[in-house]
Amino acid sequence: MRIFQEVPLPPTCYLAEATLWVALGRVPQVLVKVSEFGNDYSEVDPRTNRDALDEDAEILSFDAGFTKSEFQNLGIDVDWERYERTKDFLSRTLPNLRKPTGAEVIAGYERQESYNEALGFKTEIAKILAKRDAVSAEADWVNSIDAQADAAVDIARIEVFRAVAAGQLKCVGWRHAPGDGPEDGAETPLVQIPPSHWSLRNFDWENSDLRHSSGNYYAVQVPTSDLLARFPRPQCEHQTKSLDVYPGCVLMEDDGTGSMLARPQRGRPAKGGGLIREAALNVFADRASRGELPEKGEALVQELIDFVALAFKTTISRSTAQQYIKMLPENAAG
Repeated sequence: MRIFQEVPLPPTCYLAEATLWVALGRVPQVLVKVSEFGNDYSEVDPRTNRDALDEDAEILSFDAGFTKSEFQNLGIDVDWERYERTKDFLSRTLPNLRKPTGAEVIAGYERQESYNEALGFKTEIAKILAKRDAVSAEADWVNSIDAQADAAVDIARIEVFRAVAAGQLKCVGWRHAPGDGPEDGAETPLVQIPPSHWSLRNFDWENSDLRHSSGNYYAVQVPTSDLLARFPRPQCEHQTKSLDVYPGCVLMEDDGTGSMLARPQRGRPAKGGGLIREAALNVFADRASRGELPEKGEALVQELIDFVALAFKTTISRSTAQQYIKMLPENAAG
């Protein structure tokens, strides 16, 4: 016996989410923004709330991969326990990368090795070296499995793009990149994108960014109701089942396959698993105690951004850097 409950739909969804609905019937989920800085976004949708989007300047969470039922629908045979275990491990160790390759895994472990070597933690270095190559191989294996299912998603992307370029799906986006909005704090409304501005080669599906000569569009999204009106049914094969409908749930007799629904993604993990913030605060608080921080706030913001880029090979937005600075000792924050 399997039990299903109705879920709320978000008012809008990113085009990457739209393609997963069209390709595999994965329902766009209501996102819950978990703030690193104590801001309360529980009552807003981070897709359409500028403050929530600006806080970490990234729109989608770590790629949790395909579900067991999705692989089964596509006829792909996979060692499910190994796949799920590897995806879970990568989400906790490399949360800034959606589909980390083996080379990126090795680079991440090398940064950890350098960090621990500087601190003199030789035992930790030995543990890191023992794990590095094995995790790298598992990351490449997971990507090879995902590649078998990506074809279905690519076909759905073509269908969604056709609808967008023909004006059948009206998309909206921001003119300022996440984390790079107006300095005066003015409201920046979502704007509708003319169908003539669409080009498949200029659209980044992973980040939902559209490049155009008149100016780029960021966090591009489509009303969920419009998506379902244009694509009321997913394009993948389906099974016909007998269901019992009750006021609070729907029951279905177990088909014996043990198929799983899509894993819920409740927002995005703290960038760097919290390591980036912790390292930045420790380093800059130490520099503050020695009087080594620049006097001008903008210079301090840029130094913090440069530090994260050098130490972690990733980027943080100006707004995130400013939030870190507010968490420094009072003398450091100016």
